[in-house]
Amino acid sequence: MNDETPMDLRSLGDVDSPEVVRDALRRFRRRSARSLVWVLLVVVVVTTGLVAKNVRRDLSERIDHAPGAVPGAVYRRDAMTAVLVKVADLHGLTGFHLIVSQPGTGPQHSTGLDVYELSSPDGSLVSGHGSPFEGRVYNLWFALRVPDDGRVTLTVELQCDPLPEQFNERGYGSCHINPPFPTYDPIVIDLVQLGIPRSTWHGGSR
Repeated sequence: MNDETPMDLRSLGDVDSPEVVRDALRRFRRRSARSLVWVLLVVVVVTTGLVAKNVRRDLSERIDHAPGAVPGAVYRRDAMTAVLVKVADLHGLTGFHLIVSQPGTGPQHSTGLDVYELSSPDGSLVSGHGSPFEGRVYNLWFALRVPDDGRVTLTVELQCDPLPEQFNERGYGSCHINPPFPTYDPIVIDLVQLGIPRSTWHGGSR
């Protein structure tokens, strides 16, 4: 018969081991929670940055970088010439880029003669870049849903026509239209007539 007392296996380790394990588990949970918070913050920052970048991306960039056609069609009204540089597929909208030349025009309030404003149809998205008062050449970018017939109408208005007596001794004049107010036929961009593939603009048609 063996008189030895059975060994308590807990004596092989620290009798406080359950507490140590609980403390370690709590520390692990805290570290995991902090790590999760940082991961979420990184995800939010990255996502917000991508969204902001997409929002900040101007319409002009979207049009110039999108697939499309380069018609090169030329439209003239009085002393103004407009060239259709790009028709772009924006997936749901059709983008247009025109370059407008007005040879007799200088910067706003300068000795320039005529300032012609080319306007896209109501409801169009228009780029914040480009103004008829910038100089002799300016850009117009806009996007819309093209009518089923493929025709887009732009209005032409004379915005500035200072008379010689309106200039001061430094050569600066007021930018006002002097009556009678001239009227011009609108510019009609006929995408079908220009041979622009329907696949380029039909996705942005209505």
